[in-house]
Amino acid sequence: MGNKAFLIGVNTHGLQYSENDVELMDNCLTKHDYEIIKPYHKEKRSILEKFDEMLNKCDKTDTVICYFSGHGLLSKGKLCLVLDETQVNNKIRISEITEPLEDCRATNKLIILDCCHAGAASSNLQLNLSEAYRVLTASTRLERSKEIDEFKAGFLTYKLNQALANLTEINIGQKVTINRLYEWLVEEAKQHNARHSIQVPIPNLMGNAKANFEIATCSGGCEIVAATESFSEVTNNNSSSNLKDKPSVTKPISSVKLKKKARLEKHLENLSKRYDLVSNQREATLNEGDKIPLDALIEQLEKEIEQTEKELERL
Repeated sequence: MGNKAFLIGVNTHGLQYSENDVELMDNCLTKHDYEIIKPYHKEKRSILEKFDEMLNKCDKTDTVICYFSGHGLLSKGKLCLVLDETQVNNKIRISEITEPLEDCRATNKLIILDCCHAGAASSNLQLNLSEAYRVLTASTRLERSKEIDEFKAGFLTYKLNQALANLTEINIGQKVTINRLYEWLVEEAKQHNARHSIQVPIPNLMGNAKANFEIATCSGGCEIVAATESFSEVTNNNSSSNLKDKPSVTKPISSVKLKKKARLEKHLENLSKRYDLVSNQREATLNEGDKIPLDALIEQLEKEIEQTEKELERL
């Protein structure tokens, strides 16, 4: 089986570890003989050209992974992957990933999105139920994915590396399928949330559940490495990476800030519900003229959601 992985990681909008995330994915997938493609020029045209080039080389027996870690934003209800926050047009619409991937000859296709609003990718999928095409996301349409300072990585990516680099932990019959991997990731997120005050979104897996293809195989001698050792090993082996060491410090929050945080979270919840309602109404509207005022309202809600999220991040 030919395995290929296209990895994109961009530190924008205050994110620190997206580029580190790519090194973690490189680490774990290389162990399973994936051919790794990492575009170093974070410019839309260059990235999409390299993506198309990889897809054109795929055979029917291949497994293809397209991975993104960075900032995701909603534009008129559609997910966009930000490449440069200083250039408003330097972002990739998720349809520019899903559409060419759907036409790719490879049988097994997986998109992994470790970004905010990743669940919005579902609105761009035109899936044939017989097709082995899955989308694994760190968040739903209106959730924010989480970076963890202790891990120096996004939660989803860190756990993916922990699992695939050390298959004994989740191994069934020396093989790991996408469904089994997803079950393990969900359990890890739930256990993390039970033990920590900083909550992480529960990962989501979309697509045909019967398309339960193999992601990795343990060829013997797989050992479990402690989570704290896993990232250290990667950083030592990737000395050229621009790794930022930020200590994990938990600061006490005043009662005033706690009240403000609760108020903002409630406001964000209400905005999210309204956003879903308007987005669903737009999808059900057949007349293009009637969609114009709904598009304006969706854009306004997106700005309010983003502003509220930024206020929460500052607390």
